[in-house]
Amino acid sequence: MSFLVFAVKPSVDSDEKVATTVNQSTTMTCRGRGYPPPTFEWFRDNTIIVTESRFTVDPTVQLSATEAVNSLSIRDVVSGDLGDYVCIAQNSNGQAYKTVRLTVKSAVSYTHLRAHETSLHL
Repeated sequence: MSFLVFAVKPSVDSDEKVATTVNQSTTMTCRGRGYPPPTFEWFRDNTIIVTESRFTVDPTVQLSATEAVNSLSIRDVVSGDLGDYVCIAQNSNGQAYKTVRLTVKSAVSYTHLRAHETSLHL
């Protein structure tokens, strides 16, 4: 019995937007399909992101013979982390790109709001 194996260029999920708050953590995911299953790299401003300090590129999880998922986590988010993060899924047949746009909201404490509200009523 013989098997015919097709090589398939990677594809990824659609671009997406992720929102988080300063000092929180966030995770961005990239699901890729292809054969052989794709490997992943994350970039920001054309610079590869590696695991260090607040950034963690998690190990790729193989979901099937043709599908895998990878994620990028950021701890203690700061406002400077906002922007576009690009995931590249690649195999011997090509590449596919996914952009994740991260927005970062300010952390405004309830105590600060109550103090401001009180000063307005004086």
